[in-house]
Amino acid sequence: MLDVTLSIPNQTAWIEEQLKNSKAKWKFAMFHFPPYNVEEPYDEIMREWCSLFDKYHVDMVMNGHMHYYLRTKPMYAGKAVDSPVKGTIYMMSISVPGKQEIWNEEEYAVKRYRNGPLYQHISIKGDQLFYKCFDPEGNVKDELVISK
Repeated sequence: MLDVTLSIPNQTAWIEEQLKNSKAKWKFAMFHFPPYNVEEPYDEIMREWCSLFDKYHVDMVMNGHMHYYLRTKPMYAGKAVDSPVKGTIYMMSISVPGKQEIWNEEEYAVKRYRNGPLYQHISIKGDQLFYKCFDPEGNVKDELVISK
């Protein structure tokens, strides 16, 4: 869990140390501002942190802030790759109604929803991660399985 309201560069060395020394099979990062989104660029986060997520293969990054739902393709060095084994999946969840004035295409997006609320559930069983996104009525809006 990272704090994007503090200096991004001042946290980078600590993040790298944690990732470099991690023996975890699955790696996740969570912070508020989404590096991949249709509205605002977060170049400093992309440069400082996403490069580390690539280098140490973080499986999933979870964000908020924007008022829409997004799941990206696996990303590596700012480009989509063909497998979660080769890149990081970025998720952004929404718990309030959307407010997008801009709704341009996002080439890196697998799923997007303008409105919420939406809820996510993740379970891990050995070498498989099961992800599902639900609306309040329990309808599955998005799902994915990652195998290692």
